[in-house]
Amino acid sequence: MRWARQRRQSTIESRLPWWPFAAINGVSAALPPDPVVFEFGGGGSTLWLADLGAQVTVAEHDREWFEVLRQQLGDTAETLLSEPATAGTIGSVKTPGNFFDDYVGLIAAQPDERFDLVIVDGRARVECGLAAMPKIRPGGILLLDDSHRPRYEPLWQALSGWVRTDYRGLKIGSNKVAQTSTWVKPGS
Repeated sequence: MRWARQRRQSTIESRLPWWPFAAINGVSAALPPDPVVFEFGGGGSTLWLADLGAQVTVAEHDREWFEVLRQQLGDTAETLLSEPATAGTIGSVKTPGNFFDDYVGLIAAQPDERFDLVIVDGRARVECGLAAMPKIRPGGILLLDDSHRPRYEPLWQALSGWVRTDYRGLKIGSNKVAQTSTWVKPGS
């Protein structure tokens, strides 16, 4: 079993997303050749996408993790750092007192309908997902990791006209069942 062999590896060592294996397979099958990807919160998924030949832009809020990613990625991806601020309007349950307005705004500079895939797996996930919606091309995918969390319901509602697929299963490095969901933008 692939999960049993890789469950002790870090996401960087495995060079795989920290999603249920069914999500990895589903996204891989749905991506076009040479996909254009934006990722909020990088890691093994960023390396996996770079290995697939994707053009990846990754936004990170943690300076130490940003440096790890940059070292691993070299020039195979564009890495953007936006550390949290002490004031703002977009907070995060995981880090009270930190604000992520600039982090969420990193995708705003990108052209509309540019991305084949946007991954939301960092801080302020609802706001990141909402900001990403116009940046995804018709037929493109928005992926939300840990999508089972009730606090993400505003994003689920905003995506109600998109085709949703839920992937449940074990993740690398965990023995807990998790859920990752994808939504395909209509109009392709």
